[in-house]
Amino acid sequence: LSSFSFLLPFFPKAIPRLLIESPLRKYDVGSKITLTGIISNPSGSPVASASWSVAGFDVSPLALTPTSTSAASGTVLRYQLALKPFVLTAGISYTFRLSSQYSSGRAAIAEVVVVMNSPPYGGILAVKPKFGYELNTTFSFTTLQWLSSADNFPLTYQFSYYDQSPLLLTYITQPSVTQYAFNTLSAGLLSTNYSIYCVAHVTDIYSSSSNTTSHTRVLPLKSIAAKNTVYSAALLEATTSGDATAIISAISTIANSISSSTCSAAPNCSVLNRMDCRSTPNTCGICLNGFIGVDGDANFACGLASVVLKAGDKCTESSNCVTGNCLKGVCQYATKSCPNDCSNAGNCSFFSYSGNGKVSSCNVGQTTCYARCECSFNAFGADCSQSNSSLQSSRQLRDSLCSSLLTSVDSQDITTTVIANRANNVANLLSDVQLLSATGFEMCTKALIQTVFQYPLLSADYSVMDVVVKAFTNILSKGDAIPSTTFANISQALSLLSSSRQSMLAEGELPSTFSTNTFSMLAVKDTLSALNDKSFSAPQSAFDAFNNAPQTTAKLLSPTNVGRRLLAETTAANPVVGMNLLQYLNNPTGSKSQFSNVVVEATVYDSVTSNASINVEVTVQSGSKIDYSNTRSETKQVSCNPSARAMNVSISCSHGLVYDVTCPVGVVTSYINFTCPSVQRHTYCASRNEVEFAIDDSCRTSNSPFNTTCLCSATPTKYSGQTAFYSMDYSALSMDEIGHSHFNIIKVNPYIEVKSTAGSQSNIIVITTGVVLLSLVAVFYLQLRWQGSRTKKENKIYETKVPTLSMRTFNSFFSQCIPAEFLERPSLRLFFR
Repeated sequence: LSSFSFLLPFFPKAIPRLLIESPLRKYDVGSKITLTGIISNPSGSPVASASWSVAGFDVSPLALTPTSTSAASGTVLRYQLALKPFVLTAGISYTFRLSSQYSSGRAAIAEVVVVMNSPPYGGILAVKPKFGYELNTTFSFTTLQWLSSADNFPLTYQFSYYDQSPLLLTYITQPSVTQYAFNTLSAGLLSTNYSIYCVAHVTDIYSSSSNTTSHTRVLPLKSIAAKNTVYSAALLEATTSGDATAIISAISTIANSISSSTCSAAPNCSVLNRMDCRSTPNTCGICLNGFIGVDGDANFACGLASVVLKAGDKCTESSNCVTGNCLKGVCQYATKSCPNDCSNAGNCSFFSYSGNGKVSSCNVGQTTCYARCECSFNAFGADCSQSNSSLQSSRQLRDSLCSSLLTSVDSQDITTTVIANRANNVANLLSDVQLLSATGFEMCTKALIQTVFQYPLLSADYSVMDVVVKAFTNILSKGDAIPSTTFANISQALSLLSSSRQSMLAEGELPSTFSTNTFSMLAVKDTLSALNDKSFSAPQSAFDAFNNAPQTTAKLLSPTNVGRRLLAETTAANPVVGMNLLQYLNNPTGSKSQFSNVVVEATVYDSVTSNASINVEVTVQSGSKIDYSNTRSETKQVSCNPSARAMNVSISCSHGLVYDVTCPVGVVTSYINFTCPSVQRHTYCASRNEVEFAIDDSCRTSNSPFNTTCLCSATPTKYSGQTAFYSMDYSALSMDEIGHSHFNIIKVNPYIEVKSTAGSQSNIIVITTGVVLLSLVAVFYLQLRWQGSRTKKENKIYETKVPTLSMRTFNSFFSQCIPAEFLERPSLRLFFR
């Protein structure tokens, strides 16, 4: 009997281990749904693929995050799925599946059932009376007949209204079980026949909500004096009562009323595809949804992106151009305009955001300048429509409202609707920052900042943040007039707001973006390997995007550098990293730079060492083309006119610099040869300290005519548990390296030559007193000779006396006055022989 042996290979049938974190009992159909799965792939196993699915339909088009990924051997991967709001049906249960498998086919599956809640339904709202006057007529709100599942009770009710956009609600009550309310209202808009749209909101215990609307008509009071009287009385009555709800209601109604402008001369805004006139006098609002046009309030037409023409396209009329102007058959950017044409009480001027004062022109495609009314005497306000007395009255009222708003911050039970209402009040009160005193501005700003500091997650909620961003937009419209300490607090609040929104994002979800006329904001979150070397652009308006306007960008350095170094300093194999990009567009710091100011923040959701650095590459845009070519020195010649005193002559060099040179005194003819210096422009990356931007030598800089790229490194600025935060505030500064200039003066007269002088460009005076005296002597002597000859003929009695006496007196006198070296010249002996 013989025997043999052989080796059989054995592979353990390991599979990835899966876990889905416990979901909520019910989900609101109007909210984003996020599920979190954990994939553990054992060491020694091959790469495992993983995917999310939903039984019954393809989930990919509904997802905000990738629906498939892979897990390397020996890793634990956190893998999230986020779905858009309003894509699932209320009252239906859905089975979500997380699966992971190897290429061999071995797979693991985890499932979870998600129940979509049914919100309350069937309710009605009755509003009485159907006609009244602003802040004078008391209206009653009553809502009834709401139905819901038994386990969804109790229901809470809240009332609000709006005059134009349902996104900008004025709340008159806080959430409660009370189904009625009484309140005065602000006036409706002329374009809608003064209609006010009233809303009843009902919410169940799972935060699912519904609403119903009704409308009434509210007419404005006719005179400004009557309005101010009613406003003051309403605020006094509310504050005297001590009822926080009544105070907030009064503030909200008054703030909404005073933010509405005169619109009697506005065009037909519906024809322009714009919102009706409201905030800017006699000017239509923003473009309607689905249309594109000049940003903000304007009287330029908006159009469909598939139809309108962009800048540079050939055109036949201005209405075809998204830029608002067809000139010589080409779409060109229209000139920016001032509100209400300055009410014929001022001039519309253009100013630079980069601290260069007035500029000659400014168009709607330029983000580096703005239009502003320069009001005539006794005219005030953004549109020069205010007299001094009305300005003071407006400031007093707004200051009182801001003071009451700040006082109420700590007296309310905070909800998302309370924050939305507070932010809307700030936005309305600061719709024209010139109508507040410095104190009023500070109080309203502080009320919003304090709210964000205390409740950052609620302030960044999807139902609130749009209104909060609008309020900060109006605050920042004050530009570089904002005190530095206040701006520092604003910057911190915006950073906290952006970070809070970032924390709500699922890993791999599309960035959350906001774009306004004063700042733009982006927040994104993903794994480090996914974010490395991936460029993110600062958000821009649809108008700028359509016209291919350049964007500021930021990205983490490539994985071969930052990735490996940071991975080595963190406990996770592939940590989750968040990045915020905040760009200020109107230079609120007042820095002397034509480049945009961008703040880049990174968050590593894992413990890192105290010195763990992270590198960011930022490309900031210049407001205009920068010429980096070396302008060589050149010689210019200018003439000096005769003068009894020193004169300054301005010499303009081709590179734009102007020099003053002093001409000599009393010279008949002279020329100045001036050598303009060479100029070489350089741009450096700059970081902001507590006061201003300064060149940052730690950054590597590369330049192009329209932007500058900075490659910079930062260490954590703070820690919170296992999370590390990095913050970098960058811009760029352009500086000119100027060579030496020099000049000389030549051709003073036929007999005196002034030698060249180099070095200084001022205080060069060549004194030629002798030449001047010589010229005067010659003229005076010839006149005496001629007069003597004439006298001799007419009167012989003076024939021998006058000439002789004159010649002897003249010679003796000037021989003593004129230096001997001049008298020795042959040409002078002719006169003094």
